[in-house]
Amino acid sequence: MLNAFKIKNRVARELAMEVTSHGLGTARIILNDELSGAVSSLAMALNGVFTSLILPYLIELLQ
Repeated sequence: MLNAFKIKNRVARELAMEVTSHGLGTARIILNDELSGAVSSLAMALNGVFTSLILPYLIELLQ
């Protein structure tokens, strides 16, 4: 998908890969370089924080 949409920015690609693949994405992408690992880890952490903040409100909304 990233190639189809011609996304070339390294950080954008790493962020997209991490958000969609979580732990396996982080383990795979950290092999590339340190920046990749840092962006991937940050994306996974932010995804967890936002999910934990938004989910209670979403559950209330759907009930």
